[in-house]
Amino acid sequence: MPDTLSDTHPKDPPVTTTESPATLEFDHHAQHTSHNRDEVLALVREHPVFWTESYGGHWVVTSHELAKRVLRDYSVFSSRKTEDMKGGNTIPTVVGPRLIPAEADPPYHRILRKILIPKFHKRAVDALAPELETFISGVIDEAVTKDHFDVVHDIADRIPAGSMTMYLGFPEEQRVPFIRSVQAALNVMPYASDPEFAQSEAMQKGLAEFGNAVQVINDLIAARRSEPQDDLVSHLVNPDFELDDESVRWMTFTLLVGGAENPAAMIGNSLLHLAQDTALRSRLAADHSLIPQACEELLRQTSSAVSLARNVLCDVEVGGVTMHAGDRVLVWLPGANRDHRAFERPEEVDIDRSSCPHIAFGDGPHVCIGAGLFRLWFEIMLREILVKMPNYTVDLDRAERFDDASTMWGWRTMPARVS
Repeated sequence: MPDTLSDTHPKDPPVTTTESPATLEFDHHAQHTSHNRDEVLALVREHPVFWTESYGGHWVVTSHELAKRVLRDYSVFSSRKTEDMKGGNTIPTVVGPRLIPAEADPPYHRILRKILIPKFHKRAVDALAPELETFISGVIDEAVTKDHFDVVHDIADRIPAGSMTMYLGFPEEQRVPFIRSVQAALNVMPYASDPEFAQSEAMQKGLAEFGNAVQVINDLIAARRSEPQDDLVSHLVNPDFELDDESVRWMTFTLLVGGAENPAAMIGNSLLHLAQDTALRSRLAADHSLIPQACEELLRQTSSAVSLARNVLCDVEVGGVTMHAGDRVLVWLPGANRDHRAFERPEEVDIDRSSCPHIAFGDGPHVCIGAGLFRLWFEIMLREILVKMPNYTVDLDRAERFDDASTMWGWRTMPARVS
């Protein structure tokens, strides 16, 4: 397997083995892509794989079958981000944080996953249920007392972030300012490779917040090395694992981003859908046993996870086109999860599907390790909402979606009312 990633990009789409590949105007960072998902889905529907000139040129895979192939075959499609900031899970590569284990390949990736699994398998997640029940119930109670609340700020931002910072071991007084620092940093990180934006005041503020977040993580690592407790960071600094501070730092950062930001966006998307689909909401309110099925369909239909990039390590044919070593390929998850070849009536949320093999959590060796934890959060949260505010409404005219949905499709704000 090559040790470094090539930064070469073909000026024109490579020659295919069958017919010329489609070249589409597709920009996963664009406001249009975020605000007009159905329109973009219609554009790519008949193109399982195509080329785009955006960001130096790269392939985009949109079919369910090909997405699973790319995500499973790490020997050809690498997740690794190099020390000189090439490759990784994003296009363009996010400069700065090392998102591990997400941006690592086996065997290193396998070692990191093995360390994490004991804290994320079903038994460990089930043990968290009583504490999460109390925490989530309290969050919903507070929203109910406000009558007018914000789905994003009062529910979605609080439940995953609060749960993950609690599980990782951050002191309660640090949790809210720490999450705000992380969010401020994430708002600018996608633009770090833009020379003009890199010199802007907004970028400098974002980098300062990123520095604050990293320092909080470093302080927690030092505290847990000195006095371990029953939390996830204490688990990571166990001497038996021989992880240095840098590895623990970026694992903690990655777990927080993956376990807080995307789940928060997913909660907002789901609660908006249920506010509009009152028949489904009434059905779930009448029978809570249907909530797990609804969770899977909402993950497929409204998933906040958007794209996963890979670097092509050797020449390979995918869907009738030849990808060359050094090419970049983007798996666009909305296309795969709404693929009419894999799902009947993919545009509908149908909780009676006999099977819902979505890839909202990714697929292959890098599938989200916290999927079980998200399902627990979601089931508790939705049950509490259906009991305590079964007729909530959303003011969509005042809601604001993020303009850049390159990695997360979510909302800045979503005003709502209890009844």
